[in-house]
Amino acid sequence: MASSHQIVPVTDRLISIIAYFIPFLSGVAHGRHLLRTFPTLELILDPFVPLLTFYKSIPGVALLTLFGLYAGVVRDRKFGRFARFNALQAFLLELLMNLIPSLLHLIFSQRDGLGLEFLKTAHSALFVVILACFLYALGLCLLGKIPYFPHITEATDWKLCREDYSL
Repeated sequence: MASSHQIVPVTDRLISIIAYFIPFLSGVAHGRHLLRTFPTLELILDPFVPLLTFYKSIPGVALLTLFGLYAGVVRDRKFGRFARFNALQAFLLELLMNLIPSLLHLIFSQRDGLGLEFLKTAHSALFVVILACFLYALGLCLLGKIPYFPHITEATDWKLCREDYSL
């Protein structure tokens, strides 16, 4: 991981911030129940509506963006370690944010009564987590620091070390 005394180039910071937009933009859909219940929360998302509209209007863009991030940034040693690390961490966050709801839907597939209420609550909680992760990562990347997400950061560091060793 980047040490605290290194100066991170602005381009690496921007690439890192852009990378964290991927799980954020994908995760906004999980907030629909929460946003219906508390419409004033939509004010938080207002600045991102044009980007979100564009992102959701192109079929398959999420998948293309995700794999483009991996192939174009994580595996490209022309980018600094800071950008590559954050891109990989955002990639892993995106995978988790797609895996968790899929598993919940498999478990609570009846979708009526208690199961439906649990799914609504789980989606709302996931939205809050995604939003918090995005804002946290955005702030730290602006400062040139690596955001720490338990287990994900360790897995990212391990994978990036393997990538660096194999290239």
